Amino acid sequence: MYIKYGRQSSRNAPSVTRIACNEPNVTKTTKRSEMVSYAINDKGYQKRNGSTAAAVLLLLLLLLLLLLLLLLVVVVVEVVVAAVVVVVVVVVVVVFKYVLIPYKWN
Repeated sequence: MYIKYGRQSSRNAPSVTRIACNEPNVTKTTKRSEMVSYAINDKGYQKRNGSTAAAVLLLLLLLLLLLLLLLLVVVVVEVVVAAVVVVVVVVVVVVFKYVLIPYKWN
């Protein structure tokens, strides 16, 4: 149901605003403020005015992408650290086995 309210303009043409409202308590004699509150609280009206929901979904999507990027950075750093540790261990083992120990026995 559409509720109409407004004032007569100077040219005798009605300046009417239409509000979509499924509230059963709204009649043609309902006050304007009540109609606006009914329309804002009406689920059908909120579906048509979905910009807030879209903004929240977009924000959540950006947050998810940021989280995935952070996870990717953590995994890359972990792999680099593991590679450095392996290289250091191999260098230490080679130095001890082939440089220090034979030098000691000579």
